[in-house]
Amino acid sequence: MSMRQILEHGLHGVAVIALGTALWILSDSQGQGPAAHRQQVTAPDLRAWTRTPPAGVGLDLAELPAAAHRDWLAALAATGTLVSWQASAPLPARGASLEPVADPRAPLRLWVSAGDGDTQIRLTTGREAEAGPPHMLTGGKGVFTLAPGPAVAGFSQAPGAKDMAAGSPGASSLIRESLALKPLLLLGAPSWEARFMAQALEEHGWLVDARLKASDTAILGVTPTDIIKNTPPPRRAQRGQTGGGRAGGARKPAEAAAPPPEPTPPVISPENYAAVIVTDASAGDYADEIRAYVAAGGGLIVTGPDLPAGLTTILPSSHFDTAREPSKFGETAQPRDALELYPLGTLREDATALEQSTEGIAVALRREGKGLVLQSGYHDLWRWQMNGTAADTEEQFRLWLAALPAAVADSQMVPTAADPALLAKSDPAPLSAWFQAFGEPGAKPAATGQSVLRPDLGWLGFLALIAMGALSLQWASRRLRNLP
Repeated sequence: MSMRQILEHGLHGVAVIALGTALWILSDSQGQGPAAHRQQVTAPDLRAWTRTPPAGVGLDLAELPAAAHRDWLAALAATGTLVSWQASAPLPARGASLEPVADPRAPLRLWVSAGDGDTQIRLTTGREAEAGPPHMLTGGKGVFTLAPGPAVAGFSQAPGAKDMAAGSPGASSLIRESLALKPLLLLGAPSWEARFMAQALEEHGWLVDARLKASDTAILGVTPTDIIKNTPPPRRAQRGQTGGGRAGGARKPAEAAAPPPEPTPPVISPENYAAVIVTDASAGDYADEIRAYVAAGGGLIVTGPDLPAGLTTILPSSHFDTAREPSKFGETAQPRDALELYPLGTLREDATALEQSTEGIAVALRREGKGLVLQSGYHDLWRWQMNGTAADTEEQFRLWLAALPAAVADSQMVPTAADPALLAKSDPAPLSAWFQAFGEPGAKPAATGQSVLRPDLGWLGFLALIAMGALSLQWASRRLRNLP
């Protein structure tokens, strides 16, 4: 066989391959069904559309599909299926946000939004709904404190919830960071207030650096050496330890332990302390440092009526209303209501009341620079543990007291790696994710609409030119040899 004949057979083969490829493209584009119209997306529909993609999907939604169904539908749209949607009813903007709390016990705070009206929800961890009665959200908004543990939390609709249709997925959020907590600095005079406050905070898990001013020259308390670099106190002689031997076997008396060094002044900065707690006016010696600390992002807590003169300009209120006298010990199941209270006077315009009693505002908060300042009018908080009659009175005191630094603490956020399995369970803003995947609502695709996966005319034309060119060259070569 000559080279000319081999060339003719090759041209014939090229033409056959080009025509076969064109036919394969045409046949592959004919595997779609007609356009589909639905009021909700279901798993059977998605499985059927995956096997035979429709020309288009038109949705008339009264409720958003679940996250898994939304992502499945988005994958179909990415392969060419036209997805168009309309809302037959207003779609509420539900959302959830999970964040760590500045607390040694590592609780979590869950912010939820379930729409605009009052509704009932059930909290979820992962995909499991909590047991117990549902929660009523006034105005569709709420915040919950969760025990440590769940990396994903959110909410789902409760049976009978009027503003959430049956099957509503709600929203869920993934925890994405943890907190590196720093110690607390406690400033004041030696008192029952300072003692029980430091003890309760330490029992809760906080590290407390207490600097209590007994006089102008005596400060009680030493910063823990594993927190701030100070000179550690010398080691005391062990019991029974003696010096070197003497003639006749007589013992040398053990040397007395040297007294601990005088505590150095605290370095009040956001790098060293999560928050500063002030119990009385004796902390005024540090007023300038505290104001600079708060302006740089630190948290400040001031309790009781004895206000340091240098700090009144940054407090939520600079004066008090008529005080409430304390009750006798052990006479109430609500010990906080029996404490001595100095209600805060008129608040500054940028301050917010956090707790109120029948006498007035008990706790308020305001921002100063980059930091937060919390002021409490309660006095002699140590009486709480003696006033209460409930079995968990001491624990309730610890929880309430620990919530104060949690509200203002300056803590470093540490990003955590997201587990892909948990990330798949997180759907913090379903409506936003829907708009991101499918855009604005539009017209439905026609029921007899043309296949979305239409053959590419450019490729078909190119293949046709190759086939025609190859056949023309083969025909010309054969004609030159006088063959048909």
